[in-house]
Amino acid sequence: MTGEKLKKSVSEMAEAVKERGAETLSVARKEAGDVAERAGGALKDAATNRAETGKDMLSDQGKALADRLRTQAEEDRGTFRARLLNVVADGVSEASEDLRGRSLNSILEKTEDFARQHPGAFVAGAAVAGFALARFARASARPRQESDIATLPLPQEPSIASAVGPAHAGPAGRESPTGAPNDPAAGVPS
Repeated sequence: MTGEKLKKSVSEMAEAVKERGAETLSVARKEAGDVAERAGGALKDAATNRAETGKDMLSDQGKALADRLRTQAEEDRGTFRARLLNVVADGVSEASEDLRGRSLNSILEKTEDFARQHPGAFVAGAAVAGFALARFARASARPRQESDIATLPLPQEPSIASAVGPAHAGPAGRESPTGAPNDPAAGVPS
């Protein structure tokens, strides 16, 4: 009988440990989910703040561009070019103000709506923006320094054939234009 009581008590203890382990695992999962949710929220907030900062910087750059266009238009006063520059400056200025006044969500929504309504124009605009960005990146690359020249590969030493010149490089067994026979075994005219 004592063996059966021992088996029963061990079985009950195992069942209790199993239940406690399941409860602990459930609590750990819930806490891990909460931590992940908070971390995800923090990452989302950080990304949103960076995007807002970038949006504001882009708006400032647009304003500066509009001011430069207006300055150039004043220098060309009375010409067609001046009128064109003023129109472009007004458009850039308006777009900059519109960008500053909108939230990121509304900008994304408008972009998505435009892409759905005009997919061809959206793809073409994205391609133009990509080319413009590539040109800007290439133009912004640092210029070559004198120290960069030291890292360029040195020219190769001229070969015997190039030193002798093309006049001596005729086909095997024939005389070159100078009258010297070519010996293909030697690799140079004899």
